[in-house]
Amino acid sequence: MTLPHRSSILAMRLFVLSLGMLFFASMLGYIAIRTGFFGRHEVPLGTLRRTFPPSLWVSTALVLAASLTISRSLSAVRRERQRPFRFWLAATLVLAVLFVIVQAPSLAAILAAHFEQLRAAGDGRPMALFGLVFFLIVVHALHVVGGIIFLAWVLYRAGQNAYDHEHHIPVRHAALYWHFLDVVWIALFGTMFVLG
Repeated sequence: MTLPHRSSILAMRLFVLSLGMLFFASMLGYIAIRTGFFGRHEVPLGTLRRTFPPSLWVSTALVLAASLTISRSLSAVRRERQRPFRFWLAATLVLAVLFVIVQAPSLAAILAAHFEQLRAAGDGRPMALFGLVFFLIVVHALHVVGGIIFLAWVLYRAGQNAYDHEHHIPVRHAALYWHFLDVVWIALFGTMFVLG
């Protein structure tokens, strides 16, 4: 039994939508805890902003650049321009790896700052905030690593001339997924920075 040609597009959109709901719900939880929606501020607003590493701005620029390069790659394959297609796809993979390299120590620093707030409070009150920040960072990191693996596979297949203007759905999926990661990172970073 074969599936309809466009069924993978619907499946990918549903996958991204379900991940979006997970992050949206997690962000609502973070906002509720940070703003004292449940009756108390676990950590005063603004105290965590000063611990934000400046390198997070660099990682944000890298993820935005990766979205641009994956879009150029998709555009090139649709126009049957194989060399630019592979170049922009490889550039996206390099930017994605750089994003992880820059972001990993920065996010570790944020977790350390949250843990220090938890330890300083002494009564365990910031534990929910720390747990939620840890969850958001780890889940985002896992999705980025998954995106890098998928990009590497698409690039490998591109090297085998597997894609052209008619058959490029995996490239389209990679672009959609990377744009999703882009939006999630901007929302996550922006929310933590504003409420920090």
